[in-house]
Amino acid sequence: MKKKNLFVVCSVLAVCMTGCGQLRETAQDTTVEKLPVTPLPVSTSAQNDTALKTAENSSPMFSGFVSAGNQEYIILHSSADENSGSVARMYTGEDIEIYEMGDQWCYVKYGDLTGYISKDGVSLSKPETTASGSAGSPAEPAPAATEAPVVAAEAPVVNNEINNTISIVLKYDTDGIALPTSYQNAGYVAYDSKRNAYCSTTSCYIYKTASTSGPKREADMLYQGDPVTVYGTYDGFYYIGTDSGSGYELKGYVQTKYITIGTPPASDKKNYSATQGYVSVGSCNVRSSPSKADDSNVIGTLTQGATFTVNSFDGYWYYINYSGGSGYVSHKMVTVY
Repeated sequence: MKKKNLFVVCSVLAVCMTGCGQLRETAQDTTVEKLPVTPLPVSTSAQNDTALKTAENSSPMFSGFVSAGNQEYIILHSSADENSGSVARMYTGEDIEIYEMGDQWCYVKYGDLTGYISKDGVSLSKPETTASGSAGSPAEPAPAATEAPVVAAEAPVVNNEINNTISIVLKYDTDGIALPTSYQNAGYVAYDSKRNAYCSTTSCYIYKTASTSGPKREADMLYQGDPVTVYGTYDGFYYIGTDSGSGYELKGYVQTKYITIGTPPASDKKNYSATQGYVSVGSCNVRSSPSKADDSNVIGTLTQGATFTVNSFDGYWYYINYSGGSGYVSHKMVTVY
């Protein structure tokens, strides 16, 4: 009798374990999220959002693209929380590098910025966009090759229902930036006088040509409230000038949706008597010299909220104590007191 009872108990346990396994498998399948464009593979190293890593000293898992869906843009957050700080606005079709994926968030690199983006906003294939789509990207002229002083391109011109073709010669200044005359025959409009303006979004890039396909560097970025001078417009881009942080005016092209014509707001980033400060954006490069001409002088990075001691301020750069030594940080990236 005991053997019979034991057999019955074992049989019941086996059925329960099998049933639980099936339920668990079914529950797991229902949690798999499908992206609107191309599904992302699930990372075995990050099964939840608290396990996401930083991009330092590691290689990206995948290269991907932003997919904002029906929204104008999506936010790159400072942490895996929709209520966390905004590092940048990201538009459909822009390139990203994916370092980690959790259940709801991905840790990505966007240009020189890093942060967290909703998993629904990531695609492994480039989403299609229109001129009025969520990416807001205008039709792009031929991209410039900065090594060549002159590049020939062609653009269609309509004249009384007859399509003719004219040649546009792209010329560059010493920094490889396409001059406004590059687009004159294709619709560049020079203003009769310079117009004061400012960056009205969290951050945006300055491109060397009127195209979003160029390289993206922290050295070529504007931040909210940064003053600029607008010289003219071409097909959804302003040709602007702004303080380079290296003693000269940096010129280039910025999408018009990021710039507001008018008097720039008073800056709360400049304080000649400040002794302390902290990083007020997603991350901030520390440089060995007071220059943003390129990124060769970057000696380290401070993340949002990191504090430091201020030694001096020259109107653009704060000279701070850093990692047992010293370095320079842009006033645009910090708050001081």
